[in-house]
Amino acid sequence: MIATIPTELRSTPLDVSEFAAQNSLNSLLRPILTTTQEVFHGCSMSLRVEEDAEVESEHHLVIEVDVTGWSAQEMFSARNRWSQQFLRVCPSESSTIFQIRLVQNP
Repeated sequence: MIATIPTELRSTPLDVSEFAAQNSLNSLLRPILTTTQEVFHGCSMSLRVEEDAEVESEHHLVIEVDVTGWSAQEMFSARNRWSQQFLRVCPSESSTIFQIRLVQNP
């Protein structure tokens, strides 16, 4: 399921909530999404559970951020800021579950 995350983070897709609960990620989800919104201020985001392309039994929480109109340098800089903040709020044992994807729509 793909869902756009509202700025105020009121709702989380049911499958994402269930996946987070099953993997003891509930306490991490909001801080990571808040960090993402702060770094990519004004950009729309979607959140989904996605099966790993190579390992069927592995799943990831994918945060997709629409950075349409951003330059490569802006994306690179924001991605670096996000990585630094992400490491502050997410313990290393859970970090591989989360993925961020920057997209630009035509």
